[in-house]
This record gives sequence, C-alpha cells and structure tokens, in this order.
Amino acid sequence: MYRIIKDCAMSIEPEEHIEAIEFGKDLTLMGEVVVTGRKVGASRLFWSMLAHHQDLFEEVVEFVVNQLRPVFRLETGFKNDKASDCWQLLADSPAKDGEFIPELLPFFSEGEKHVSGNDMLRRAGDLSASCGQRHAEAVIGGKQYKIPQGWQGHTIIFPATIWNIPAPGYESASSPKAPDSPDSRRVPILVCHNGRWAMDFVFLARGFHKGCLLARPRIVE
Repeated sequence: MYRIIKDCAMSIEPEEHIEAIEFGKDLTLMGEVVVTGRKVGASRLFWSMLAHHQDLFEEVVEFVVNQLRPVFRLETGFKNDKASDCWQLLADSPAKDGEFIPELLPFFSEGEKHVSGNDMLRRAGDLSASCGQRHAEAVIGGKQYKIPQGWQGHTIIFPATIWNIPAPGYESASSPKAPDSPDSRRVPILVCHNGRWAMDFVFLARGFHKGCLLARPRIVE
C-alpha cells in the first residue's frame, strides 16, 4: 500500500530521504505551513485530523508526491483496441509493461501557432517522445488525482500509436496497407474537461495548435 511514497523516499535521491527524516525540526518552515494552511481554511481540526490519522496523512502525502513525480504502470495490451472497429494499427510504442513517469515536452518553434501532423511526428522522433496509447490509458485508467494539475489546459499527444481508419468500402483490417487517401491517420490524445481527463483520437491531417504537448516516458527503475 502506498508503495509510490516509499519509492520516492527510498529510491529517488538519498538526500531527499534525509530531508524527509529531518523535516519538522525547521520550525520556521513549519510556521509557514501553518500560515499558508490558515489562508486556505485549514483549521485546528484539520491539523488535528492529520496528526492523529496516519491513513489520512498518507493519502495527503501520496497526492502531493504524485503532483511532483507522477508514476503510472504500463500494461501490455490496449484497453480500447480500435482494431475491433476495423481500424488498422500502423505504429505503436515498443515499450513493455512497467512503471513510467510521463514528461511533457513543447515542440513548437518560436512564433509558430500551428504544426502539421507529419511535422509533429518528426519532432516527436527527434525528442524521443515515444509514449503511445497504452501510456495514455495508464494515465487515465487509475486515480485521476495522480495527474498533475499543471497538465490542465493542454492537449497531451501520445504520438507513438498511429491508427488508420479505412476508407468506405474497405472491410479487412488485416490487409498490410489500408487506403490512406485522404489521410485518415489518427493519434491518441488526452484532454481535460471540467476536471476530468479523457482519451480521444485526432486526425493527423488537421495538425496541432500551440497548446499541445508531447508525452515522453521516463522509465522507473
């Protein structure tokens, strides 16, 4: 239970673990914590609940740690396999199952407001942004409070997975090449509406606006 907290304390950097042990001895910092808490309505009852209920304190710690270092677990298969809708899988992330931390990367040059789908894919390759649909599903498949609040307001692209939607009259998804004119390739994205994240698939042909970011996985050892 709460293994992520132990991982952060024991396996990130030794000095961070020492800081956790030493925390509380700096009364000046503790005073700042109380003052900030008072500004947002943290009463004596709030601090009393944290002091005397370890499970609640662990949940608060887990929430804060996930905002700083969100760790997700990658599965081996798609949860939403679009092959069942006769979409053709053109590319996917080679990553196996395991834990990862998504890193969000800007990919626009100065002054750019729009980037074509093909340019996005080239830049994703240059940046090693190899997150795909399974990474996106891992992010939204668990407790969404683990997703950093700073992600909101952005469209997160997971470019390693590319689906092609066959043209009308195309019936077999097992063909080595589905019709691709006009361009019907799609990639998965994550978007947040009213505080809730969801996955969608967007056409590469429409390009991407400046609020988009690429997702790159950092493996957790």
